[in-house]
Amino acid sequence: MSLVATYVQATDGKFYKGAVIFEEGWFVCFDDDDPPELVVFEGHKIPNLDWFERKNTPHSGGHRCVPPDWKKMRKAKSYWGTLIKRIPIPTEYDGVVDSKNQIFEGVIYEKELK
Repeated sequence: MSLVATYVQATDGKFYKGAVIFEEGWFVCFDDDDPPELVVFEGHKIPNLDWFERKNTPHSGGHRCVPPDWKKMRKAKSYWGTLIKRIPIPTEYDGVVDSKNQIFEGVIYEKELK
């Protein structure tokens, strides 16, 4: 649970508050006091994400809510990781700003374009 807002910079240069990226079988979320987290649901392969470097050992198992409605629970494994590039534009988010100068308070994940 985040105590402050979390913003992540996407490939369009904007900063997305409460960003979540998901496709069938997995999602990546961001928190203010934990590293980026990849959640993979049972029966699905770990995705190959060129912007996320996954640690090899899962940090937890159990049941997690399933996007997009977040109401159903399914068995899943969770992996911490690090961002190695800017994220794609999120599937879901709570807000967006054009510049980090517009962020009053929060944790910011940003990457320079290479």
